[in-house]
Amino acid sequence: RLFSSMPTSVLLRSTAVLHAAAIGPMVDVGSWVMSSKLMDTALTRGMVLGLVKSTFYDHFCAGEDAAAAAERVRSVYEASGLKGMLVYGVEHADDAATCDENMQHFLRTIEAAKSLPTSHFSSVVVKITAICPISLLKRVSDLLRWEYKSQNFKLSWKLRSFPVFSDSS
Repeated sequence: RLFSSMPTSVLLRSTAVLHAAAIGPMVDVGSWVMSSKLMDTALTRGMVLGLVKSTFYDHFCAGEDAAAAAERVRSVYEASGLKGMLVYGVEHADDAATCDENMQHFLRTIEAAKSLPTSHFSSVVVKITAICPISLLKRVSDLLRWEYKSQNFKLSWKLRSFPVFSDSS
């Protein structure tokens, strides 16, 4: 009954995509193709990206930007009653400019979530690696590890609480 509004063809495609994503060697072949010389030729690149877009991307991604993702969350909720999570899924940032750019995208994701009724989604998620350089995260991690190992070592900047609420939350 949960997916009764979904056409059988959509459910079968989703099942096929999930099963394909669970097969390690298939994922390895896909990764190889995406980084191979096949992507250098316009024809094969278009075919590969078209296949990826119509299968894995459409299954796992809500849209190419925050507005498209919000619309997808809205349509899924209205069709099935399922809540969504808006996830800003950039893996990492290498420098301050990239961090700033990613932060702007992340803030747009939050704004898109604010445009939805709270009944439509459960949370907005961001990977800290998208908005902070890895080198800084490693240094902070080392300091936290050192503090954990040595009770005499105190980080003066470390808060004992987690600041959850802000102007954008």
